[in-house]
Amino acid sequence: MKLRAYRACVALLVLACHARGQGRPSALERDCEAGSQQACCDLSATTASDPRERKEAVACVGPAVLARLAERDSDEDVRISAVDRLEDQALLAKLAMRDKSWDVRNHAIARLSDQRLLAKVATQNSDWIHRGTAVAKLTDQKVLAEIARGAGERNQDVRAEAIEKLEDQAVLARIATRDRKDSMRWRAAVRLKDQALIAQIVQKDESDLVRGWTMQKLTDPALLTVIVRTHPESSRRQVAARKLTDPALFAELVANDPSAEVRWIAAERITDPAVLAKVARTDSDWRVRREATQKLTDEALLREISKTDPQAAVRFIAEKRLKELPQKR
Repeated sequence: MKLRAYRACVALLVLACHARGQGRPSALERDCEAGSQQACCDLSATTASDPRERKEAVACVGPAVLARLAERDSDEDVRISAVDRLEDQALLAKLAMRDKSWDVRNHAIARLSDQRLLAKVATQNSDWIHRGTAVAKLTDQKVLAEIARGAGERNQDVRAEAIEKLEDQAVLARIATRDRKDSMRWRAAVRLKDQALIAQIVQKDESDLVRGWTMQKLTDPALLTVIVRTHPESSRRQVAARKLTDPALFAELVANDPSAEVRWIAAERITDPAVLAKVARTDSDWRVRREATQKLTDEALLREISKTDPQAAVRFIAEKRLKELPQKR
């Protein structure tokens, strides 16, 4: 404790004794007068009228006084300072639930580590932000599952926090396929490990948001191939195509897919000269023809395209490719 604060405490003792006239000093006052810095600190924290002095004293008070300050001091900043040193989990939980100050409650939750008490705050606190803060510190999968399912919890942010910490695949699957809220389904879906179920959600979920987010988690080549061949949405087929590597499949897509974007992705990945030549000559979309043309090495074909393609951008690429080819001697 700083010498200045120590001397201030001794002066406070003298004033307190003087104010009581002939009354005997308390044990705390006697200990402080005898030179106990701990007693002086506790005395200052409990008797100083200036909250700034009480807040400064928080750094050195003993456990009993610290608890008293955290629970009873009239000044919010003093209570926060005391809470930030508090280790008593039961008292922290009590303050997290009952203190009149939002900030004190929030600081108390930040200090909580007892999973049973965190579960109580996460499920019973009246403030949804406090519940969410408690959920973020929870590891108890059973409690997280209850919150994630919406058992007594209607706030979507709190449920989302629980879902993002949930590991139980069965519970995640139930939320991903049955929850009424799109935002809950996609959050659960992106945590799934079952590729077949992920593909099912991509194919069948009614929400574009859910299908789009879940598609990012699909990695199985066989299931991706099904998606790229059969999914009605070109955006999903595009994502699937970008994840695949089968040259034969790309040749199939560039020839048959109705979406120019999907055909362009396929053309970008094709290396077969015969397939590229056909695409460069016949595809209905100039972007796909341009992609194929810039990979051609057939000089005669490039000259043909540079003169006959209806799109200037394709003709330009053909001329550029001709200049890049090794000159014949």
